[in-house]
Amino acid sequence: MGASNKTAAATSAAGLPIMELAGSNAGQKVAFTTHAESAAIVANMVRVCSDADCFVEFGSAPVAAADTSTYLPAKTPEYFAIESGWKVSVVQVSAGGNLYVTPVASA
Repeated sequence: MGASNKTAAATSAAGLPIMELAGSNAGQKVAFTTHAESAAIVANMVRVCSDADCFVEFGSAPVAAADTSTYLPAKTPEYFAIESGWKVSVVQVSAGGNLYVTPVASA
């Protein structure tokens, strides 16, 4: 058998895939109250975490809406598969806050 050029994906001690930052693509802090939108995200996966309960929506021109967009509880990081170039829109539940957006790539 010949040697394989394929590199095994890195995994944690629990066997879960380890996520890496997507190149030099910096994270974003999006302050929100009624509605805010990030800059375009250059990655196919994104980690979002907010310091306040909020609703999020992804797309090329997203508009998050209370009660119909995806609910994101405060201090609960979530990962979403997206199309590169998409943005995230965020709106508060009852108080404004900050949404932290980190582009990631699977290891």
